[in-house]
Amino acid sequence: MLLWGSVCVILITSIIIFCRQKDPPPINGVYKQPGKWYPLKYVAFLIILQLRRWQNSYGMKSAKKQAGYGVQSHASPAMMDIAQPLSSDAKAFDAVFFIAANKDGYYFAAGTERRHHGVINGLCYIAVPGKGLLCSSKLPDTVLFGAKDEEFGAEGLALKLERPMRKWKLTYKGKMW
Repeated sequence: MLLWGSVCVILITSIIIFCRQKDPPPINGVYKQPGKWYPLKYVAFLIILQLRRWQNSYGMKSAKKQAGYGVQSHASPAMMDIAQPLSSDAKAFDAVFFIAANKDGYYFAAGTERRHHGVINGLCYIAVPGKGLLCSSKLPDTVLFGAKDEEFGAEGLALKLERPMRKWKLTYKGKMW
């Protein structure tokens, strides 16, 4: 009896100490670090992921062609990376966006938003140390014309898929200011 009481007191004390423990402060006041609940969340999501993988490989074979909450919407990841058909809605779009930076101070951002009638909303920025920010010549106007169906680009800006989920080729031919 005394042993069970001691175990319960130790367990309850440990739970109280754990719950009152503060999360570590963010690095540089911005970047959060894993908190006290991280291991529990990690295990929970790992279990959910494994259950989803099991469900996709052994169960619900008939639902694979349906899209929706929790249901696979494409046959493969490669099919997600290609230009998608636009719906009939006038505001329908399909977009890609890339951003990169390195330790030397170079920054790059490019994106396109495909719309109906060969219209692309596109932008391209490059920050070069010592030179400053270079912008595509039409900015602040981002509307570009002459895009072909199934392409992300127009008027010199082109974002082309080379290997699905692995490699894209981004090109810009034109003046920058």
